[in-house]
Amino acid sequence: MLVATPPPFSRGAPIRHLVEPFMVNLIDAIRRGDTSTVEALLDTEPRALGRGDAQGMTPLMWAAWHGHSALVHLLLGRGAVASVKDARGATALMLAAERGHLEAARALEPLASSNERGEALRYAASSGRIELVAWLLDEAGAELEYGGADGKTPLTCAALGGHAALAEELLRRGTNVEARSSSFLPFENRDDFGWHPLHYAADRRHVLLVQLLLDAGACVDPETTEGTTPLMISARRGDEDSVRILLRAGADPLRENAHHASALSLSRTSGKPNITRLLERRVEDRPLAPVLQWPWKPGNGRN
Repeated sequence: MLVATPPPFSRGAPIRHLVEPFMVNLIDAIRRGDTSTVEALLDTEPRALGRGDAQGMTPLMWAAWHGHSALVHLLLGRGAVASVKDARGATALMLAAERGHLEAARALEPLASSNERGEALRYAASSGRIELVAWLLDEAGAELEYGGADGKTPLTCAALGGHAALAEELLRRGTNVEARSSSFLPFENRDDFGWHPLHYAADRRHVLLVQLLLDAGACVDPETTEGTTPLMISARRGDEDSVRILLRAGADPLRENAHHASALSLSRTSGKPNITRLLERRVEDRPLAPVLQWPWKPGNGRN
């Protein structure tokens, strides 16, 4: 799910049985960075600039994907449109950012909208591209808290990808550690509505990120739209290290979500006996609530 979702096909090479021979030759030349062959092919068929392959990848996108900045400049000079999107909804700038190709991104950024810069930032964060993220924030004017349609900020994207160093840099820059994904998006079959970065770190079993986010002040028991906490997710996943970290930070093993499930009950139904024992010990160690004498009078229970 999200920005990190893989493309429908491998981007290593064109899908040859689905692409006309001319486009196969053109894309192969772009992949090699063979400028002279690309120019010769486009001289014979200029309209190929606007054609996409089976993945919706145009020649400009392939040049950006492989980081051939000279070819990016060449194709733009011949009239390639930078705002075209592939089957994933990615533009050439987003693909360059995802792959960490700074010079290709520099060539494309002047043609980008503010939203496209924000999406490029999320693509870069999903792939852990610290240099690209820094450039997009410091020079390209991308917004630190850009969340797109699904509300997933660059910090959330970094948490999804398990990129602790990048997450630390974003936190150093002051990003919101409690940013939530959208509570509802129509026509989407998702179960991650209203998640915080800590939920995603727990879901992906990124122990270092769980600790990092807590150290940065993240709430230990944030609730999703359905009341699910990170501890519930880690318990269901059987992630003992994250469970220990969350418990040390004060997570509640008996807190229930909208389906009346707690971290303890989820560990049992998920068949995670080690987690169950760990949570049971925490419940047993919890201090009992003080019992009031009845009828209560001022001074009762005091020596």
